[in-house]
Amino acid sequence: MSYKINIPFDGFKLQLFSGETLVTPLNDLNVIRLNEPIHQLAGKYAEKYQEEVLNQGEFASDFLHLKDTPFKPAKVTIKFPADRERLRYPDLELVFDYFYQTLEKGYWAVVPALALQAFADSLESLLEQLQETIQLYFLQRKKIE
Repeated sequence: MSYKINIPFDGFKLQLFSGETLVTPLNDLNVIRLNEPIHQLAGKYAEKYQEEVLNQGEFASDFLHLKDTPFKPAKVTIKFPADRERLRYPDLELVFDYFYQTLEKGYWAVVPALALQAFADSLESLLEQLQETIQLYFLQRKKIE
């Protein structure tokens, strides 16, 4: 006997100035598709999930335990002081959109523009985690000192 299940598939669509769109699924931030509708991407993931998980008998997959709770939008502000010589960049204040979801044991957030995510047990901690994660992102790429 077969059963129909609904698995949440959330993604982000980033619109570029050129008119192109980038689509990335929330469950795999390393995947980016150019000008592909999100429903097509969801269909591809459904097929892969059927082949690699359900057809293999792995019905207790973590994916099935995801809650279909809505993501709430918010903004995080990051302040970077000017470089030592004040030649490369001035004092900067960057604002990023992020989306967070309330889970059973905390809060999960995603910053789509940077493909970053964070988890914390409180909203205050989540904001701190996001700020640290974003600062590390720029430090590791040597965008700031």
